[in-house]
Amino acid sequence: MNAEAVFRGYVRHIGIGAIAAAGIMGILRSWRIIAKAFSLGFKELAGGKGKAAPEATERTDRDIPMKVILGGLVAVAVVVWAFFRFGVLPACRAPFRSRSSPWRS
Repeated sequence: MNAEAVFRGYVRHIGIGAIAAAGIMGILRSWRIIAKAFSLGFKELAGGKGKAAPEATERTDRDIPMKVILGGLVAVAVVVWAFFRFGVLPACRAPFRSRSSPWRS
């Protein structure tokens, strides 16, 4: 067994597992912060957030409204869908249309 086979068979999988475990541990450590952020976002969407006077907080301390964030998320999802639907996928399928398939009659 040469070095390439050892790397492909063992070392690479151990490295991938270590990276995945580190990511999961990081998410678990910051779980409270993530849950608090989601709860604040949902409260704001439901209209339960008491807004302070605009001059009470600095501009850099104000958050973007959750409706703007969700609107941006939807817009990006539509653009990504359109890109893959009309840009990438037709180009990928074009070579396969010219071939004859043994399963087609």
